[in-house]
Amino acid sequence: ILSWCVSSCNIFLWVFSLLQWNCMARSVNIGLLSLHCFRNGEDSIICEFDKHKGDLSGKRMYDKNLYSNPEDPLTSVNLALAVWFCLKQGQFEQSANLFQNVDTKDGTASSKYCSQLTELFSKFKTNIEQYIRSDHCNAHGVRKGASTQALGGTTCPPSITSVAKRGGWSLGKVLDVYWHFCEPGDTFLG
Repeated sequence: ILSWCVSSCNIFLWVFSLLQWNCMARSVNIGLLSLHCFRNGEDSIICEFDKHKGDLSGKRMYDKNLYSNPEDPLTSVNLALAVWFCLKQGQFEQSANLFQNVDTKDGTASSKYCSQLTELFSKFKTNIEQYIRSDHCNAHGVRKGASTQALGGTTCPPSITSVAKRGGWSLGKVLDVYWHFCEPGDTFLG
């Protein structure tokens, strides 16, 4: 997907997809990211959403460590964000939003992403159908694919609780209240 985005010169789709994959987030959460959501970690970029579906008040938000991949520039969050900031630098004089334009409703950037992703998938339908049914390709699948890769792409995966926390999936009220999954699990996952 990332190589299709770059070969199509769709930098918006490349950066948005890369952030959605790395954060295991809903597209609407990525669409609402602002500059204040990012800060430097010791060896990572730390991303913290203002709110998500499970916490609309934003009182129980947590860090997501995003690591660069110097071996593969196509999957490097640092490079993708640097390119995006260079291309959109004038935009940040009016707004701190990464993707959401000034004077647009919440969800507009997410809708744009979903429609452009659908368009990209229809362009590469023949390639996609070698692996999955083309009607299963959507933004929701990017998020689920990231969690599947995290748990199944290695013989020593991170804990299910860390993946659930990063993806914003609830483990149930009791576990969410009493188990706190902090930086070590997210760092291992990142």
